[in-house]
Amino acid sequence: MRSTAARARSRARIVVLVVGSLMAIVTAGGPVFLAVDVLERSTGYRPDGIGLIVPGLVVTALTVFLVGIAFLCVFVRSDGRTPRGRARGGSGIAILPVLLTGWTAVIGVRYLSSQVSIGALSVWLDTALAAAVLFAGACGAFVVAAVVRRASSRLVALGLAVAALVAAAVAQPYLVSGVVLSVSLAICAGLLSLDREQPEPAP
Repeated sequence: MRSTAARARSRARIVVLVVGSLMAIVTAGGPVFLAVDVLERSTGYRPDGIGLIVPGLVVTALTVFLVGIAFLCVFVRSDGRTPRGRARGGSGIAILPVLLTGWTAVIGVRYLSSQVSIGALSVWLDTALAAAVLFAGACGAFVVAAVVRRASSRLVALGLAVAALVAAAVAQPYLVSGVVLSVSLAICAGLLSLDREQPEPAP
């Protein structure tokens, strides 16, 4: 039977991922607003509110899709799949929200400018360089967490990734959507790393 601590960690994973997912969905339009700012500073043109509806809906739909993947990766059990395997999978999946927010911001500028521009390099460097560097560091830490076998090493890598993501959100708040979902996955992966390395019984 599962211990009380294991059951508590399981409940904590549910709470963390549900809250993080809701926050990610609510703030999903952040990269679109970043694209608007970059476009305005680069070209002097600022799209109106109606023009933001389509990219906003697209990025929200993609965020919901990632949330579904996150829940499958963290909570769906299969024969022989250990907590360590789910922790490594969650660590790898945590990279995707970070990539999504960066990609949608760049593509958003392209879309809002009618395929004319992706924004001036100097503007991107001014608005997102620090966040991009921190995102790259977080992704590197997630890769390490996904491949290492020792739980202690994974926890260290996940801690470094979370610290980098929080700093990135401070540097560029418009990218907070990807940050909260990635951090939620990192916490879930950390909690899974604390479980015993054996197959879990079917619910």
